[in-house]
Amino acid sequence: MTGKFSLLRFAFLVVAGGAILLVSSRGFAAPAFSVAARFDRAEAVVGELLSLTVEVTGQVARLPNADPQLPAEFLHYFEIQGASHSFQTSIVNGAATVKKTVMYQVRPIKAGQVRLGSAVMAIGDAVYKSQPLEILVREAGAAPAGRKPGGEAVPYFVEARTPVKSPVYVGEEIPVSLVIYSVAPVTNVNLSAGFPAPTRFRREVIDTHGNYTLNQVQRNGTNYYSASVLQVAFYPLASGPARIEPVTLDLQLGGTPQQLLDQFWGGMFGRLRGQSVRASTEALSFEVQPVPEAGKPHSFAGAVGKISILGTLAGGAASRQVKVGDPVPYTVEVSIRGNPDAVLAPALRLPQGFDSFDAQVSQTPLPTPEGGIEFKKTFSYLLVPRRPGTERFSPLSFSWFDPEKEKYQTWEAPAVELLVTGTAEPGAMDGAPSMKKEEPGLQLRYIKPDAQDLAAGRSSLLANPAFLAAVIFPLGVFGGCAAVARKRARSEQDAPWARRQKARKRFEASLKRAARAEGTGARAGESAQALLSLVGDLWNFEAAGLTRPALEGRLSELGVEEALRKEFLSFLARLDEARFAGAGLPEGAGLIDETRRLGGKFLQAREKP
Repeated sequence: MTGKFSLLRFAFLVVAGGAILLVSSRGFAAPAFSVAARFDRAEAVVGELLSLTVEVTGQVARLPNADPQLPAEFLHYFEIQGASHSFQTSIVNGAATVKKTVMYQVRPIKAGQVRLGSAVMAIGDAVYKSQPLEILVREAGAAPAGRKPGGEAVPYFVEARTPVKSPVYVGEEIPVSLVIYSVAPVTNVNLSAGFPAPTRFRREVIDTHGNYTLNQVQRNGTNYYSASVLQVAFYPLASGPARIEPVTLDLQLGGTPQQLLDQFWGGMFGRLRGQSVRASTEALSFEVQPVPEAGKPHSFAGAVGKISILGTLAGGAASRQVKVGDPVPYTVEVSIRGNPDAVLAPALRLPQGFDSFDAQVSQTPLPTPEGGIEFKKTFSYLLVPRRPGTERFSPLSFSWFDPEKEKYQTWEAPAVELLVTGTAEPGAMDGAPSMKKEEPGLQLRYIKPDAQDLAAGRSSLLANPAFLAAVIFPLGVFGGCAAVARKRARSEQDAPWARRQKARKRFEASLKRAARAEGTGARAGESAQALLSLVGDLWNFEAAGLTRPALEGRLSELGVEEALRKEFLSFLARLDEARFAGAGLPEGAGLIDETRRLGGKFLQAREKP
């Protein structure tokens, strides 16, 4: 009987162990994969050779040998001329990541705005898809970049290239690469005219390739030397039609005797050796649309793009034991492919009995392999418990709009737990402080001297000025030092408060300078500068260099109310009219008073949570 029981128990353990292994294998044998597909340019010509790259990435030792499947309608628009394969393996902390790349050489056979489905990779029982493919194909007789209207090839040109198609959303990243093409090798590139300041866009320079590498490519049937010389990211600030103006480059062309054998080093092209030439891109036009109102979360503050977010206590712990009054660091890290100015400090949700200081903000831009830029913004908070107890809570939530998925996303911070020890601070407990009850039979008597005793005991020293000075002076010095120390400590711990104080002080100094200016035009100019400096100081950006629409868009992103924005822009227009026409505003102190009143509204708006 005992042997039979042992045998049954052994069989049960074997079955249970097998079930555990089966569940574990199913839980961990399904690694995450991603598929990405892209053309090497945004536009092409019928019959032109171009590249389509498909990348499959996964954290496994090896990927399937099969190639990704292109969209079913792909062969309706392209002919495949050939394909090349490559593999790349990297190991981080013992985990292997493998990337399989297939590069197709294709030729378009139809003109038009070609929109295709996704490249697909079947791995096991799962199917993984890339983003949809899209490219503009022009007729062969058209005049694309690198061709004259009659179809004749040009010896050099420069192209502004972006993978983003119109329409785009407000705040969405638009990476732009400046690519040069020349039949002669380019020995130097100079942005002589600079990059024009775009209207209603924020601009970030990702990389200026001082040491660029020339590659030989074929474009429109002509062999060129080509290189990307500048990468820039744009972020639209307002909806409506938008335009990125052309860029002008100065190119220094070289040449060697060996290159004289090239078929293009004769006639007109041959005379270009050693020349300094100038070329300009075409303008890029976009239709910018606002984010949808439907489904907009309550916590959405304007962030648009690809975002990842992480919130942790100091050291990454989920729980911590602290004392009453001890500050607890809490950090939120947001990585965004989009306008970083739209990522504002999330509002904390703290239990009763907690205080917090305004977040300290740092920002780091990092170029991405795809040619864009990722901003890493770090918000550092200090949580201060005011009473003992154990609190478990989620500190905040953060919402944004994902333009690729075209829907809102919301991140809830993981719950943290704080075990607070010590004695509650005054006023930190719920309700009014408890009063000690009078013990039974206890009689209270108030001892108060008679008026005669008070008069007789009054010291004559109180009437002595020297005695009063000796007593009051040290108290005044101590009080002044304490006030200065307290102000300095708050300035170090509360950067927004310190910024408001500094902005207020500079604003008053600017108003005094405006009051001393002679003439309405001069006073109007000083008043406008005072308001722009105040706004820039309060929200930490350069307001004076922005156009009116760009300024309105930036203030809208920062959460300034529409009524105040309109009043501000209207007043700036009146100031400009006074500067150049000498009319339209009150004379003398009235202009300064109106400027001070509007500045006060901005100061009040910045103090709101």
